Amino acid sequence: EIKAYFCDFQFDQTEKDPSLAPRYIDFYGESVHCQEHSVSLPLHDIAEACREHDKGTSIEPDAFILNQPRSGSTILSNMLTVSHPDTRVISDPTAIGQIFKCEKCDHDLKVQALKDVMYLLGRSQTSGQLFVKIAARHTIGL
Repeated sequence: EIKAYFCDFQFDQTEKDPSLAPRYIDFYGESVHCQEHSVSLPLHDIAEACREHDKGTSIEPDAFILNQPRSGSTILSNMLTVSHPDTRVISDPTAIGQIFKCEKCDHDLKVQALKDVMYLLGRSQTSGQLFVKIAARHTIGL
């Protein structure tokens, strides 16, 4: 069973100025709730409960940005973020990195965890586009 940390934060802060939270971890750092009240729960159980509740309101990723240092991927991410109000760019999500680097994890469990994380990251009340930027250190072996 894979556990994940959950807390409350808003993506709204990047709509006008993506530099306020250029990476996913920055949302965590800016949220008082995440700093003081995050909880560890079974990832798949939470994802399944959300799927049942949402009835299909999760955005599938339009693209993954696999970046290398100094490649311009942050500029591209920022441009995508401000290009349209319904565009969400998630840069360097910690959960995906943790799943990728787990070398001893069962393959099927990793695939399910990735599906669950992508579902949760794509949860939205509106339609739109979703781009996920993955840090270079997590793209080794892909």
